[in-house]
Amino acid sequence: MDDMVNMFKTKEYLKTQQNEYKRLLKANLIVIDDIMLFALEKNMAVAFFNFINQIYESTSIVITTNKKPKDWSKQLDDEVIATALLDRLL
Repeated sequence: MDDMVNMFKTKEYLKTQQNEYKRLLKANLIVIDDIMLFALEKNMAVAFFNFINQIYESTSIVITTNKKPKDWSKQLDDEVIATALLDRLL
């Protein structure tokens, strides 16, 4: 998850991160380890939601987490984004 957040932060500035983002958009399977382990800043929560929203119908997603889904809104500091994200993942 940390690598993804770093990619979201730098994809507008680094060509390599832009290419990685585009590669992930085309992937058949994405595995995200330790999702919601740490709280996300609002802009990163939105970026993560937008990414999942783009791929959830065409890509298989495997996640690991130690947080209950009801705790995700605290980690994202936004109940609406947490609900929408869970909707796409579940």
